[in-house]
Amino acid sequence: MKNDINSVKNDINSVKNDINSVKNDINSVEDNLSGPKNDINSVEDNLSGPKNDINSVKKNGVKKRTEQNCYVQFMGKGLSMEDLIVKSNKLVEARYRLSLQEQKVILTMISKIGKDDEDFKTIHFNVREFAELIGVRPDSYYSELKQITKGLLEKVLVIKNDKRELQVGWLSSAEYYEGKGVIELEFSPKMKPYLLQLRDAFIKYQLKNVMPLRSNYSIRIYELLKQYENIGKRTFTLSVFRKILGISPDKLIRFHDFKKRVLLKAQEDLKNHTDLFFSFKVIKSDRKVSSIEFFIKSQKLVIEHTCERGFGVQNLFEIVPDQHRDKKTVQEVIEKYFDKKGFDYVRRNILYTNDELRDQRKYRTYLNKSLKADWGKDREEDIKAEKASKEAVLNAKIEEERKWMESEVKVEQKRRERELLHEQCQVFLNSFPDEQCKELESGFVETLNEFNLKRYEKYGLNHPKTTILRGCFLDYCIEKLKVNDE
Repeated sequence: MKNDINSVKNDINSVKNDINSVKNDINSVEDNLSGPKNDINSVEDNLSGPKNDINSVKKNGVKKRTEQNCYVQFMGKGLSMEDLIVKSNKLVEARYRLSLQEQKVILTMISKIGKDDEDFKTIHFNVREFAELIGVRPDSYYSELKQITKGLLEKVLVIKNDKRELQVGWLSSAEYYEGKGVIELEFSPKMKPYLLQLRDAFIKYQLKNVMPLRSNYSIRIYELLKQYENIGKRTFTLSVFRKILGISPDKLIRFHDFKKRVLLKAQEDLKNHTDLFFSFKVIKSDRKVSSIEFFIKSQKLVIEHTCERGFGVQNLFEIVPDQHRDKKTVQEVIEKYFDKKGFDYVRRNILYTNDELRDQRKYRTYLNKSLKADWGKDREEDIKAEKASKEAVLNAKIEEERKWMESEVKVEQKRRERELLHEQCQVFLNSFPDEQCKELESGFVETLNEFNLKRYEKYGLNHPKTTILRGCFLDYCIEKLKVNDE
């Protein structure tokens, strides 16, 4: 038997190498466990309880459980108006028509794409914050957001590439978690070449340049002119320009209407809220307008302060209920306290008024009193305390899941190591003489209790009903052959 053991020694290293590769796989899973501790929204979406996933871990490996966390990016974490929007020129010039709110959803999603991202990540939004950001009424967050995302799922954009024409939807999915206040959105995979890993032929600008704009045409025109900002001018034929903007042939037929509702509105919007402004010249052919020439100017220094103020005030107007939003007295009191106290101060008191006021006829008076006394402060502090308590509970659940995952990793590691040793031991046994194998089997049988001895006598070691017994036999052989020590 010693000679047989010596002949096996050279193969032991290969077993150890296999075991090390298993350990490396397990370690990669353990590394993934360190991610989600501070991502409370991730826990709310993915925490379904460790016990329900034990079978999936055994079948598919522990790593599968953590894959979802690796592809999630959170809207509520680090949202900034300084975030960059980067789009390929092909996408800028694509033909599509989105509402103002639909465009703001898409642009906000684009702003969360990292410059090194190689694949789209599922983006989670806090419903309330996101609704306020894009100007959805506070009394109908879910219903309006569902209409917006449904529209994005149904609408098609057309992108031309040389002799090819791609028709594609914006989103691949939109999912709501109403009890948790979360919405989950993901771009269509076909959009990757136009939003990821862009090296040339693209534009970039900060989110703050488009979020204050009040017209969907203004956003499109801003992007089209941004492409030619360094050149200083750009010319479109009227027919092509209308197609890019998604204006159907039966809309804004008279140029007077087109000029008023599209060109002049965009001219005012861009001058007041963005880092460029423009003038334009109408070119006629046979007494009809055939083309439009735009003259583009940068105004970074001119709007540095007004853009910031305009954006802040405009976003405050958006969270005021519809019936009061355009009232001059309401706008004046908001602007007054915005200049004195800042955005957060005014925002919490508007939200307080929206929630607490019962008689809408007294909205301005109630809002003014709330702003003067800062009634919204106590409620904001209560919300923060509730959030902190919720985070503490969720962190405890995270820690519980982490411990469970670590224990599952160890169990999985031991199971796979045992399987590898069993396979190698079986190879060794196959090379032994029958007499030597019988000697090992006889020694193993002597260690069995009465119950297992009866099963052995009835079925032997190679029957499906004695699989566990067969494993114990291989463990016995490993010990006797000192494989484990080697």
